[in-house]
Amino acid sequence: MQPRMIQVFSITRLLNHSQTPWYQTFALLLLALFISACGDNKIAQCNQLIERVNETEATLSSITRSSPPDINALQDIAAATEQAFTDLETVELNNRSLRTFQGRFSSFYSDISQNANTIVQAHADQNMKEAEAAYNSLEQTFQTQESLVEEINAFCSEG
Repeated sequence: MQPRMIQVFSITRLLNHSQTPWYQTFALLLLALFISACGDNKIAQCNQLIERVNETEATLSSITRSSPPDINALQDIAAATEQAFTDLETVELNNRSLRTFQGRFSSFYSDISQNANTIVQAHADQNMKEAEAAYNSLEQTFQTQESLVEEINAFCSEG
């Protein structure tokens, strides 16, 4: 009977050792799937946000290429950036950093829209001082674009 106990003990011990790595492997697999899902979610959300920004940039590029640099073009730019602000607000993001980028792009487009509208109105009112101030503010807003784009691209490309 003793050999049987040893065999049972040995088999139980063998089963216990084989189950431990199985459970560890299963736990690691779940963790990897969770991390992968989070990463995929981040990538999907990055793509959503970048897609909206790229759509707006394509619209703005089309306006500046096809229109003479006049008040009508500024009205079109104001309308396009106002629409961009609205469109960006509809993108649902869970990632806190991406929500920050979303807010920064929304502010960027809102500032462009407000300044362009101010220039259009100041031009209609023949208030060149106000038009010039809005133009300077518009230039300052555009100076933030490159760093904003670089930052979101860096964030979305990191693992």
